[in-house]
Amino acid sequence: MIIPDELRGKHDEGMERMNTGGNPRVLGRVLELKGLRKGGEEFPIELTLGSWDNDGKRYYSGIIRDITEKKKSEQIILNEKRKSDELLLNILPKQVADELKITGKATTKVFENVTVLFTDFMNFKSLGNSVAPLKLVEELNEIFCHFDDIMELFEIEKIETISEAYLAACGVPEKNEKHAIQCIEAAKQMYSYLEERNANSEIQWELRIGIHSGPVVGGVVGKRKYNYDIFGDAVNTAKLMEANGVIGKINISQTSYELVKDKYKCTSLGTLTIDNRESYSMYIIDYSKFEKLKCN
Repeated sequence: MIIPDELRGKHDEGMERMNTGGNPRVLGRVLELKGLRKGGEEFPIELTLGSWDNDGKRYYSGIIRDITEKKKSEQIILNEKRKSDELLLNILPKQVADELKITGKATTKVFENVTVLFTDFMNFKSLGNSVAPLKLVEELNEIFCHFDDIMELFEIEKIETISEAYLAACGVPEKNEKHAIQCIEAAKQMYSYLEERNANSEIQWELRIGIHSGPVVGGVVGKRKYNYDIFGDAVNTAKLMEANGVIGKINISQTSYELVKDKYKCTSLGTLTIDNRESYSMYIIDYSKFEKLKCN
């Protein structure tokens, strides 16, 4: 009487199989099915089945449990798990998040072929003197959210923001053979977005971008408030390209230049010497601001 119409046929077939079988056994099976209330409403149940012989007669038992509340609790748990997974993916790359969930830790790895992109706003401090702090942070948040979309489009991993600076890398933790090209194309779109924004806003943002290619070490640092970070000279060199580059231009290192010189026209900025010791050759990418969006 409690079994819905679509399940009654299976119920009768199962009873017939047990009746015509050999020696019965205690089934001990728990099935998750649907039950039918007096008012016709279906609800989830657990059905525990058993059978045995005694004095030439065969007996059956069926214990039905209403698991409505159990299913509600399970759904709540699933929803919370989904939320936590989404939150983890907002903090860590998917590959790293999956490893962390499975093993409880994330392996630190060396990535040989990576391009690092570093940006900074030149006039942030002066804007802070003329724009209300809340307004300035709202504007910066909008810009960084758009930068995040650009990074996702070009398969670049956002690493972190440090005040008004933005750090990202392509080729980590997922390999990407076009890591240098992807970063340059992303940089072009970042400038294009800011140019359009500045044309329609009283607040004028001045951005400088530095790009360098080389090996990095990537891993999760800390045990609370997880953060995926990259380390190595490639990060420092990308910062140097930005800090000593030209505002509004895509400033790249010699290493990045060698990877993209056949695709882009570049202009040399000469040699940068740090502390009278290390020297770095610098270039800027020459391109038209009217070039269409590319994503190879």
